[in-house]
Amino acid sequence: MLPRFGDKTLYGRRQDGVRSMSLVVAQQWDSMIVVVGDTHLVDPYGDRIGPLQGIVKTRILADHLCISFAGSLYWAEVAFRELDQGAVQDVNTAIEILGRIHRESNQAVDFLVASSKPKPLLTQIKDGGVRTVVVSWLGSARAFARFQAVTSPAPRQGPIGTVSFEMYRLPEGPHAHNEDYAALLHRMRTVIEASDVPEVGGFVIPIGLHKERFEYMDYATVLTHPIRFDLMPTEFVVPFGTAAEGGYGFNLMSGTQGSGSLAVYALQGRCGAVFLSRDGILRPIVFPNVSPVEFEDQTSQQLGIRFGCMFSTPHEFVTRAMERLEASDLDGALREAERAVNRSNKREPEPYRCRAIVYATRGEIELALEDFSSALDLDKTHAPTWDNRGLALARLGRLDEAKSDFSRALEIQPDYARGYRHRAMVARLEGDEHQALSDEAAAHAIETDA
Repeated sequence: MLPRFGDKTLYGRRQDGVRSMSLVVAQQWDSMIVVVGDTHLVDPYGDRIGPLQGIVKTRILADHLCISFAGSLYWAEVAFRELDQGAVQDVNTAIEILGRIHRESNQAVDFLVASSKPKPLLTQIKDGGVRTVVVSWLGSARAFARFQAVTSPAPRQGPIGTVSFEMYRLPEGPHAHNEDYAALLHRMRTVIEASDVPEVGGFVIPIGLHKERFEYMDYATVLTHPIRFDLMPTEFVVPFGTAAEGGYGFNLMSGTQGSGSLAVYALQGRCGAVFLSRDGILRPIVFPNVSPVEFEDQTSQQLGIRFGCMFSTPHEFVTRAMERLEASDLDGALREAERAVNRSNKREPEPYRCRAIVYATRGEIELALEDFSSALDLDKTHAPTWDNRGLALARLGRLDEAKSDFSRALEIQPDYARGYRHRAMVARLEGDEHQALSDEAAAHAIETDA
């Protein structure tokens, strides 16, 4: 069994001068601050601890304040417990507490304080001193030397027949420096994957000052090193993900705004973990054998935090919305439809069509009309959407516009019987019996042939 977290006899000392933590790097450009780190822990007795048995080295305490550490886990716990007990959000008070603990620990733990109020500032608490910096690092000197030596990201070469991908959210702000942010991300990843730097491992944790608030920055990629999950007292190993197999999909995601939590999901392993503050430090709670959507559901139900996994597709939520609609669960249907729209980044018509149908069923016709229109902006060739928007317009008494939409549906799909019947309905409301009978006859002929 692994040593207990917070065991001072294990984590409260150094082994041959090497700290028990790995690498955190922070840099400031004008009003932008970025922090990147790994999640690895090094057992001073020589055993390599798995990545999800590791620790997130940077904790966001408030929108304007985040703190990173490296060194003794025991003393880091002491620091964060004191910060939590006092609900400290004042930057100067936090720096005073961390500086004192750094000295009391005989420099066994170092800290970086990133703050955005009253102005963006990066403060280093290291080597017995406290000073303002624009770039700093904590942890392994050898790892930082390797980090500096990475001049540009090398193309990632996977085995033949395999695919590598990388998507990440960029910090937004007046001085975003996105190229510099991407470079820090790639350099940290290079060090993590270097076999000759064993004190660094796990996966990259990036934090950016995004829209004037500190956030964990989501990304999805392919990892080529195995992740071991600690499910005490038994161990679960992700059965995919070696370099020979081409790696596995991996997603890091931030939680609900203001939650200060984050999660990871390994696609082929069907497992994820949520990092929550326990004893002041972000530690993993593992969810094994779950699909991306099940992971989102379980974390929401059990922890009250919403995550959006990049591997869950809009179509899955559309299907779930329609199932709940058929079961007359209108609130549940709307929740799933909204998830579908959000997951699609508002670039796909199907989620809008789905939510529009849910709104119409709920009697919220104006909202349904908006979503049908959004779907048509993305795809003007879908006859049923023109027809459904026509029905919404008709229910609002906008008969001329409704008739135009029904006609457009029939131009796209001349054998669309519903379009004829709905246009006949509007014609009869307008007193045009001749048009109504003609359209009803056309619909009947199509239905008879079918």
